[in-house]
Amino acid sequence: MEPKENSEEIVEEIIFDEDKGAELIKKLRARLKKCEQEKKEYLDGWQRLKADTVNADKRKSETLLSAQKRALSDFVQNLLPALDSFDIALQSDSWGKIDEVWRTGVEHVHTQLLKSLQDSGVEIFGSAGEMFDPNIHEAISHTDGGDTNTVAEVKQQGYKIDDIVIRAAKVSIYN
Repeated sequence: MEPKENSEEIVEEIIFDEDKGAELIKKLRARLKKCEQEKKEYLDGWQRLKADTVNADKRKSETLLSAQKRALSDFVQNLLPALDSFDIALQSDSWGKIDEVWRTGVEHVHTQLLKSLQDSGVEIFGSAGEMFDPNIHEAISHTDGGDTNTVAEVKQQGYKIDDIVIRAAKVSIYN
């Protein structure tokens, strides 16, 4: 008798067919080996699928983060003219002649705007005295009198998100 698929029938067969015990054990071992191979294939497939899912989730997160940074960068690009206008107004000689209440209000709005940008991950950079870095600064003029390759004056602030420079700081540097 051949072993049946049902395990109870296999046990009964072992009892009744003691003469064919060696042949039955051989068949059981073959079946066990096949089951182990199938189990390994299923486990391998499951592990690959799990790894693929984890990788897809990582790519999705990275893509989403990149899209968010791009959107924020585009938004800041659109705000740059207004931010530059604030900077020009606040640095002008006539700024001190304007009504103090109105001036304080405008300065407060400017401060809130800059804080909102910083809270969103935008870094504002560029200050006199720092070393010139061609990756984040754009030298628009040179002047004598200070340490070589040091920023003498900032003409326009620079803006970046993480390592992405939205706009390089426009600076004057010492020769």
